[in-house]
Amino acid sequence: MKKFLVKLSAFILAVSSILLILNWLYFPIATESQTYGAEKYRDMPEHIQICNFGSSHGEYGFNYDGVSDKFSCFNFALNSQTLMYDYRILQHYIDRIDEGGIVIIAASYFSFFGRPETEAKSFISLNNRYYKILPPELIKNYDIITDYIINYLPILTFDIKKAFNAIRGVKTVEEIQTAETLDDIKEVGKKRADYHFNGIKSNENGSIRFSNEKIDSLYKIIELCMNRKLIPILVTTPCLTEYSSHFKNDSEFMKAFHSVIDEVIRTTGIRYYDYSEDERFSHDRKLFRDTDHLNPNGALKFTNILVNDVMNDLKH
Repeated sequence: MKKFLVKLSAFILAVSSILLILNWLYFPIATESQTYGAEKYRDMPEHIQICNFGSSHGEYGFNYDGVSDKFSCFNFALNSQTLMYDYRILQHYIDRIDEGGIVIIAASYFSFFGRPETEAKSFISLNNRYYKILPPELIKNYDIITDYIINYLPILTFDIKKAFNAIRGVKTVEEIQTAETLDDIKEVGKKRADYHFNGIKSNENGSIRFSNEKIDSLYKIIELCMNRKLIPILVTTPCLTEYSSHFKNDSEFMKAFHSVIDEVIRTTGIRYYDYSEDERFSHDRKLFRDTDHLNPNGALKFTNILVNDVMNDLKH
């Protein structure tokens, strides 16, 4: 029995040592792969004057390089980020935003619709990134073990299947969509619109799913901004006609989308800027990475235009 315990202890020690070494080697890679872009939070300025929130449309839609000599700016948006997490992030980092600062809330076509966030297949993987940037009380379904693993033992989250696919050159759905050329632009636009409509409309009867959780979060964001003397504005970022036309041609959806926007404007008085059909962008493929995400040059052009429009409006 004593020999067995000695061998068992030696085995556990060996495995633990190997695990710790692998964890040390994997930690820098995991830090970036688990945060889905949230590593940018390490470089957040102290006194923010202009910032934006949102999903990937906000993440890729804003490039503040053209106005950074005049304003301190930051992009809080992350891929697939919901209004619920926009609000949680704003709560935690609001002290970084100067009084009178402009808070841009990205209003994409899908922003106010869909099933509860926790029902999404990608919820767990996306939710885990917030363990890096938010305190426990602001993380949905917080779990202390998950917190410890992500922040101290990320090797335990290593995805063998994902790594194997990467070695084989198998691309993810997002990589495929991003890598698609714009040669068959109509087909790409339809794929992107259908993908978003799948979340907006019920599979059972095609009816539109309003999300009270998302809409309530929008009102909370606006209220918090106003209480802290910040200036919240709603913005729909540019997209190509080949994408937007699928939404514009659905009168039921457009009525539902604008019913939310109009009610928010009516009850809060905030400004709404809609660039979804702006001719400076809607037909210029060189400004987009796909049909509804701007590339860096497109984002730079758009951000300069938006900031100029907002500043001019604030003077009146």
